[in-house]
Amino acid sequence: MVKKVFSIVLILACLFMLVAGAFGIKDILQEKSDGEKNKAETLEKLDTLKAGVAELEKNRAAYEEGLKAYEDGTAEYEQGQKDLEAGEADYEAGKIKIANGKIALAAGQKEYDTSLAQYNYTVNNRDAVIDQKTEEYIKANPAVVNGLIEKNLDAGVETAVKQQSEAMVQQELAKFKEANPEVAKDEAKMKAVEAQIRASVEAQHDAIKAGVMANDEAMAKIRAGVEAQVKAGIREQVAAQVDAGIADAKVKLAAGKAKLDKSKAELRAGEAALAAAEKQLAEGKDKLSAAEDQLADGKTQLETFEAGQKQIDAGYATLMENEKIAAKVENGMDALDAGYAVVDEESEITTADLVGRAVYIGLGMLGALFGLIAAFVKLPKCKVFGAIALVLAVAGNVVGLIRTYSEQQLPMIALIVLAVAAILFFFTRGKAEA
Repeated sequence: MVKKVFSIVLILACLFMLVAGAFGIKDILQEKSDGEKNKAETLEKLDTLKAGVAELEKNRAAYEEGLKAYEDGTAEYEQGQKDLEAGEADYEAGKIKIANGKIALAAGQKEYDTSLAQYNYTVNNRDAVIDQKTEEYIKANPAVVNGLIEKNLDAGVETAVKQQSEAMVQQELAKFKEANPEVAKDEAKMKAVEAQIRASVEAQHDAIKAGVMANDEAMAKIRAGVEAQVKAGIREQVAAQVDAGIADAKVKLAAGKAKLDKSKAELRAGEAALAAAEKQLAEGKDKLSAAEDQLADGKTQLETFEAGQKQIDAGYATLMENEKIAAKVENGMDALDAGYAVVDEESEITTADLVGRAVYIGLGMLGALFGLIAAFVKLPKCKVFGAIALVLAVAGNVVGLIRTYSEQQLPMIALIVLAVAAILFFFTRGKAEA
């Protein structure tokens, strides 16, 4: 009974392996066919791209010649437009210059006469003008003037303190000389006495200053003196401005006269500009016509080459979408060479994979055949064929593991089932027969 059970299990496992192997071989053949077809198509595209690049390079000189012709034509056309516009502008400018020249001459003369009259008045009445402007500034800027007075008031007070201190020193010296006539004759002793008196007076500086500031009459005089100094300073500044204005007016008068002379010259130049503009208009039209013809010839040559260049660029862009090709190009390889190299590499990888799959499926199918034989023969032959089937099944699984047969589910399951069935058959069939 045990013999039949394990024989049936082995037979089913072998049949399953043969069926799974048949499907696996079919997939291998199909993938091989698809791979060869894809390789042929890819190589055809690469050959087409290579031929296109060669053809494009052969015509590049003609393209560059056409490009130069187009650029030259464009340059001539644009220059012709500029010349024409310049001629029209010059023509209109000539008419405008004549009219504007007369207006400018009259306006310049009026401006010159006004400036001259103002200049003469200022020169002849300099002091009066300075006084007037000084008073105007003081009235218009009371805050500034008062600020200057307050800023310099303390200096005025210090001056008064210094004067009063000096008077006190001289008074004390006179008293000392009167009280000590013998000492007054000794110059060295008197210098020492004077130094002591001065030191004593300087020690009273703050008190003297407070006394001065408390004296309304003294402060009024000090303020009046400071105010006079400030106004005198303002008048000096105004005088400098007036003198600078006189000098500037003199320069402007000379420039005004030169401007009048220039306006007269521009009137004469207007008619000459009109004649030149008319000549430029005729020349501009001739240049435009020649440029248009040259542009047409250049454009025809450019479009043919550029269309081919776009196709080549698109082909290269398609190649660079492949990461392996892009990596080789980044490492310095030509894109076309990289394409051919990647096709060869992919073909080798696919071939190696298909061969590996064929090996472990073939081992499994061969093991299945030996298993079927073992299931139908008696000892000792059944153990021999069973052992061969077991070895082949195990070998198929080992190769499959190395070749990652987990990606091929059906052959993998069939190989595992066959190996298990072969093991059970080999280690149980002999005992059952016994």
